[in-house]
Amino acid sequence: MGMENGHRLQVHPEAVRSYAQALRQWAQRWLELEQQALAVNRQLSETVRSVPGEGFERAWAAQASRRAQIAERSLGLARALETGIARLEQAFQEAAQGLRSLSGTPSGSLPEIPLAVDANGRPIASQFEMRVDAEILRRAGVSEDQIARLQEPDGRIRWYAACGPVALSVALQALGQPVPAQEAVDRMLVERMADDGFRERIQKDVAFRLQNGRRGLGFFTGEKDLQAIARFYGVEMERAHLPDGQRDPEALWRGLRQRMERGEQLMMLVRIQERPGAQLGDGKLVSYTTPEDPNTQPHWVTLGELEEGADGRYVTLYNPYHNTRERYRWEEFVASIDGQARGRNWWALSVRKPGTGGSP
Repeated sequence: MGMENGHRLQVHPEAVRSYAQALRQWAQRWLELEQQALAVNRQLSETVRSVPGEGFERAWAAQASRRAQIAERSLGLARALETGIARLEQAFQEAAQGLRSLSGTPSGSLPEIPLAVDANGRPIASQFEMRVDAEILRRAGVSEDQIARLQEPDGRIRWYAACGPVALSVALQALGQPVPAQEAVDRMLVERMADDGFRERIQKDVAFRLQNGRRGLGFFTGEKDLQAIARFYGVEMERAHLPDGQRDPEALWRGLRQRMERGEQLMMLVRIQERPGAQLGDGKLVSYTTPEDPNTQPHWVTLGELEEGADGRYVTLYNPYHNTRERYRWEEFVASIDGQARGRNWWALSVRKPGTGGSP
């Protein structure tokens, strides 16, 4: 222990333990010296057998209680220091536990929500690994010149807005359908290519990106696109109507929990922060403001678990942006729901096995 700047007390547990150990050693040494001295006393008394010898024996005996007190006090001080350190550590542990219960992040590991995987079953780095085959773009009416300008240096065409199929691949995993993320993307493109509106959406996106000097694709996915994937893999998907979370967040909490308890996987459309590069915070949920907000994007996520503790409610979800499990406060999550999913009744996409879940 020590004083810093004359007023701040610092405790160094290891130093205190060293002092206590030294005191115990001193006490033990006193007892050893006492035994040695008694032996010498007996030898002197037997050797001298006279008044000097008897005088020495009386003098030594008179100091015996004082020597015993020194040893006992040393042991007592050692025990006091050790007890104090133990109580201090216990107090800090109790205080730390209290702080953890008040912190913004609950203790413990995140629930085991599946992550999107590649064809070998390994987690992908992010949704930006997804690619679109050039042949698909040809079928959509994209010219060879446009395809060449969209391609990366390695010849592949990246799709920057693949959150929907990637999030759905995770929902399918949770339902027992291990569909790799790229396979979900490929399946959606094949299934939707017969739709004129879908092909036109790709053509407009290609023209916009090339006009702005960008590579790759950036078109978004909607319900019909994701339903095409679900239908191919034999699962049901429909829009699940929910209570207005802004007016009645308690009812929204109950509605989500009831559906999840019935075995439904829920895909939610939220708003995320999106900045160029892999900066800290990219892809994290942010509050929805207006659809024109240039710094945020609508984004599909898959719910994992609703948690309730002494310090509030939390939502754990799967975010395909960096292929991560993330936990948010309930209030943050509700504020992030995109404007497209709000209205008189809020909604999510319910993904489930046939014959389970659905409208009450």
